[in-house]
Amino acid sequence: ESQGNHQQAMRYYQGALRINSGLIMVHYMLGTVFEGLKMYEKAIERYYAVVSMNPNFVIAYNNLAYLLAEQKKDLKKALEFAEKANKLAPNKPEILDTLGWAYYQNKKYQDAVRHLEKANKLSPNNPFILYHLGMSYDKMGKKGEAKRMLEKVMKISPGFEKKQEILKILK
Repeated sequence: ESQGNHQQAMRYYQGALRINSGLIMVHYMLGTVFEGLKMYEKAIERYYAVVSMNPNFVIAYNNLAYLLAEQKKDLKKALEFAEKANKLAPNKPEILDTLGWAYYQNKKYQDAVRHLEKANKLSPNNPFILYHLGMSYDKMGKKGEAKRMLEKVMKISPGFEKKQEILKILK
């Protein structure tokens, strides 16, 4: 059902951009639709378009950074964009989460933990933040803390998308 809605939205937004390619919000919405369809390359292109048109579009920087980190596309850029988003909107848990995850993907685990702990304080029980924090603790050799975070993810969100990675660490 949501697949069909995404397809419909995609056609709608693409039509709007054919009429006027300067509609920043439409580029952004199309990026989120592509993301929902797991068309990550196209989502990344849309978010790049958004930040080139508006260098203060925080959410686009955040989404771009997260996708680049998650897809392991350009980890240096992921970190740069996450830093930029954090500078534009400090103390937002979703941005601190992206920043922490970008540090994690760049193998800077102490920096990752610093930002993710802050994100976790601001937004406790967010399974993504807990997952990222647990993975970071694991890389730092803090096995007990890692296990605590990851078990919490499984309790809050039993069908969590990264369940396999979690179970590998928990066994």
